[in-house]
Amino acid sequence: MGILEERYPKLAESYKGISVKPDKICLNYPVISFLEEDHEPSFQALTGGNETLRNKLSVEQHIDITYPKTFVWACEDDALVPASNAKRMGEALKRAGVPCELNIYPAGGHGCRLGEETSAKGWADAMTAFMRK
Repeated sequence: MGILEERYPKLAESYKGISVKPDKICLNYPVISFLEEDHEPSFQALTGGNETLRNKLSVEQHIDITYPKTFVWACEDDALVPASNAKRMGEALKRAGVPCELNIYPAGGHGCRLGEETSAKGWADAMTAFMRK
């Protein structure tokens, strides 16, 4: 029995049968892989350098048809997280048959917000359209 059930049984009952799994997700310039073209600072921060976790935390290795519909985007000139991570995720999603959209914009770097004044301008509109499908 969890804390919710212990402290608020009526509330817990009202949430019974509701999934916490998202129907769709958006990944912005994501760190996907710790196997190739990775973002080593993220690996170190998440694992303290525990090499046994590289495969377990490389998302592209664990995609199947149950993964949520996914909108993925990145900028080719991202100097922090290689855009190959987003590409790798898009490929893994397609291989697994998961509905997805992958957008790689030529310029915008990392953390370009809405991409105003970059080639990523419009990513939010594309993502919104994807989410409404």
